[in-house]
Amino acid sequence: MAHPSRPPRPPERLPAVLADPERHPNASGPSGWVALCGQITMAGSRSEVTYAWDGTYHPTKTAAITAGVRLAGWTDDFNLGRVERGRLVWFGWGDEQHPVEGYPAVAAQFGWST
Repeated sequence: MAHPSRPPRPPERLPAVLADPERHPNASGPSGWVALCGQITMAGSRSEVTYAWDGTYHPTKTAAITAGVRLAGWTDDFNLGRVERGRLVWFGWGDEQHPVEGYPAVAAQFGWST
């Protein structure tokens, strides 16, 4: 039995609902902050990061961080994004922003543009 003050162990794999972007609604218009969990897969000598999202647009960055911690199994191993009318306008981790132009494949997984 887990200690009551200790968070549960992180999952070894993303839950199926998070691991399959096809099961999430197309984000063609809503706006908000999103928490994205990445999973690295290997194909020969190439690696690829596939992101999962629970389909929720959060009104604040803080709310997205809280959701991300839960989605990532009580760790900080997740990314944040800001979507405005179906366009990914901010991508990063914590307060560290990455140029969204470098992540068109992330946006495309969820039907967003950059």
